[in-house]
Amino acid sequence: MSHPKSRAIEGRGDLSRFVVHLTRDDSADDPNGASAAENFTSIVKQRKILAIRPHCLHGRKIPNIHKERFSVCCFTEVPLSELHLLARHIPGRKIQLSEYGFVFSRDFLVSKGAQPAIYINSYNNNTWSREAAERVYQLSKKSRFKKDKLWRLLPFLNAMHEGYDFAWEREWRLLGDLDFKPKDVISVILPEHGETDRKREFMKSGVPVISLGWSTEKLVSEFSDQARRARRTWIKKSKTKSNPKKGK
Repeated sequence: MSHPKSRAIEGRGDLSRFVVHLTRDDSADDPNGASAAENFTSIVKQRKILAIRPHCLHGRKIPNIHKERFSVCCFTEVPLSELHLLARHIPGRKIQLSEYGFVFSRDFLVSKGAQPAIYINSYNNNTWSREAAERVYQLSKKSRFKKDKLWRLLPFLNAMHEGYDFAWEREWRLLGDLDFKPKDVISVILPEHGETDRKREFMKSGVPVISLGWSTEKLVSEFSDQARRARRTWIKKSKTKSNPKKGK
């Protein structure tokens, strides 16, 4: 019997069963930083998405000695067919997301402890929620972010006001690194043009490859075609193993 939650979201084009991590180009603001493709490769090799820094409402206030405890890795629940809109150039945004990424199931991220970012609305001088968030921060700082559990909310808080509002990113955050196994990856995201060898390698291993900007119909078609090709390869290998002489 399916869970009521599954029935509730079935057929909803505005919701996604997946969460996505898109890599970024660190070389844009750091001469020693890695490109988006290099970051993608590093994640594949380590099977880990690193929590590099805090991204929360109080990120600049947190004492350096405690910043590591607030570091998160970030994801989005934007539907796969709309992801390209996150990677386009957006004036005023410092982080430029790329055409490289990883798709996980929403349930997998939930099981790891991830949750949606909490946006603190301060539009039009409505400061009551911001004041509450500040109170949580002050109490947590007083206890050195140890004695009580209030501080655990802070890494997920985000500003939302006239000068800063990224609620449209539909962000999810995980406190600390995300370790994953190949079976946990629903799909990888690579540029539509190029990366031929890498695409072939993933598809041979049974990991579907998609690209940003694909419509829902194209996504379904590609998943189906790639599964069919992988199945043919598997059948061919199985026949070769069962008939070694014919395989010569």
